[in-house]
Amino acid sequence: MSFFRIMTGILALVSTTSFGQPKGALTQAKPWLGVRIETAKAPETGVLIREVIKGTPADDAGLKKDDRVQSINQHTVASAEDFIATVQSKGVGSTVDLDFLRDGKAVKKTIKLVARPDQLALVQQTLVGKSAPAFDLPLISGPGPSSTAALKGRVAIVEFWATWCPACRSTHQDLSNFAKRHPKDASVLAISDESREELLAYAQALKPEFTILQDKDHAVNSAWMVAAIPQLAVIDRTGKVIYATIGGGAYLDQVLDVAEKELKK
Repeated sequence: MSFFRIMTGILALVSTTSFGQPKGALTQAKPWLGVRIETAKAPETGVLIREVIKGTPADDAGLKKDDRVQSINQHTVASAEDFIATVQSKGVGSTVDLDFLRDGKAVKKTIKLVARPDQLALVQQTLVGKSAPAFDLPLISGPGPSSTAALKGRVAIVEFWATWCPACRSTHQDLSNFAKRHPKDASVLAISDESREELLAYAQALKPEFTILQDKDHAVNSAWMVAAIPQLAVIDRTGKVIYATIGGGAYLDQVLDVAEKELKK
């Protein structure tokens, strides 16, 4: 089953839910730490930090990948869901005390919670103007390449998508047309976390002109901050992300326009 269906790769930005509020009522601001987490595997306990997002409260406090959180405000956190619920119970502007293990040593950090940016702002803040997060993925169909290293000197459009996503599928004719227009100096890479069989069936039925890649362990989705699809980005010839957005339609038009202009430079 697709990662986007189950959404278990969790951003610990946590939101609060309003019960019994009338439609249009105000809701509490969403507190933000800025880490990706997962429940530690037995025999270890607590919650493992898989990624710390730059420029967030967690980053400012010095949290690091592989830190293992044991408690928040002296409340033992046994799972990722428990971690989220505990932070969720606090308000923006509050501070939380995290007790965690780093290389087997006990460490404590006090972190001030801030308001979470929306998903598009977060994607753009994390990706645009920086080197594209590296990947080297299994090629399902298309001409390739299948890695960021092999994109050097080419303009690339990267799409994160799924076969079950109608908005994703609606982008594919235009992406195919773009790939056909620029076979020598541009690439279109469509990355999905679905099974090889599902992706092959789609490729054989639709015969897209672009490259389909598989991210079966979700590592690339995570590095690219993918939480909603379709997510699209344009990479310049130097390997830098120059544009990123979420959605099809007019948003896809913007992606194609940016890529076409970059090809003319």
